[in-house]
Amino acid sequence: MTEPITVAVLVTLAVQKFVESSASELAKKYTIEAIAKISELWQQIKTKLQGKSVKVDDALVRVEAGNGIETAKETIIKYLDVAINKRA
Repeated sequence: MTEPITVAVLVTLAVQKFVESSASELAKKYTIEAIAKISELWQQIKTKLQGKSVKVDDALVRVEAGNGIETAKETIIKYLDVAINKRA
């Protein structure tokens, strides 16, 4: 049985490229096409959230810098969850 796709799963997948210590580790796990989709997913999340608050902008920068990713990821999950629920 597979897990339902949640905001946390989406964000975790999107930030994966910043978490992996090397591109070869990421390539072992995902195909080239999947890696491209992960980048697209990250861009969509970033576009959706950027400019919403200083806190979320800081979290987006920290993820891309590979600095404090786990804490930043939690912030992004919270804000994306709210944004998606507002849309629903």
